[in-house]
Formats: sequence, C-alpha cells, structure tokens
Amino acid sequence: MESAAARRRGEGSIQQRILCVGCPPNASPPDRQDPSIQYAGYDEALKLLEGTNPPSLILSPIIERDFDCLDLALALARTGFVGRYRAFAQGLRDASHIVEEVRARAPGLDFDIVEMPAAPLRLA
Repeated sequence: MESAAARRRGEGSIQQRILCVGCPPNASPPDRQDPSIQYAGYDEALKLLEGTNPPSLILSPIIERDFDCLDLALALARTGFVGRYRAFAQGLRDASHIVEEVRARAPGLDFDIVEMPAAPLRLA
C-alpha cells in the first residue's frame, strides 16, 4: 500500500501528472500532446490543486501576464503542494537571485529554474 506522501508526490501506482500554468496548450504539436499534461491559467491551476490527485510537477514561465513565479510559488506553498515546481525562461544572466528569493519566501517548496536555449534560427 502506498503512503499518502507518495501519492501527493505522484509516486507509486498513480500516474504522474504535469500541470503547465500560463503555458499555451498549442505549445506542442497535436501528435505529441500527452494526456498526462494539463494546461491551465493561474486561477484555474489553484482550483485544480484543491483536488485529490495533484500534479507531481508544475511548470510555468518565470513571468507571465497575470503572475510571476514568486506569486505562484507562494500560492503553492499555501496549498501545501509537495511536488516539484519549475519555472522556465530564456536568456537569464543569473537565475540564482530569483531561485534564492523564491526559496526564502516559500521554504518548503521544491523550486528551481530551467533556462531554455534560444529558439533555433529558421531560414526560409
């Protein structure tokens, strides 16, 4: 029998789920869409976290129109989220300051930043 903590982390027999907050659902081609990945806006994501099967991983841009990664991290900490939260961005000079700030303000949250490579050049 799996523990409640394992279920919250997405381990064991429960399928791991990914919640993309503020990411456009058309970010991946239709033939590569995965049913374990869910897309939501900020408010909708917070409602989804109240459910019985929370995601094991949350992804979001560092800064989005309606929120930034600190806003989301604080909200996740308030809900008791125990999975991983990763924010992503391109072209950051030093992400360590953002990581330190988020970890200081939401100390129990597993947070980090994924630095994305620049988009490849497309030649016509």
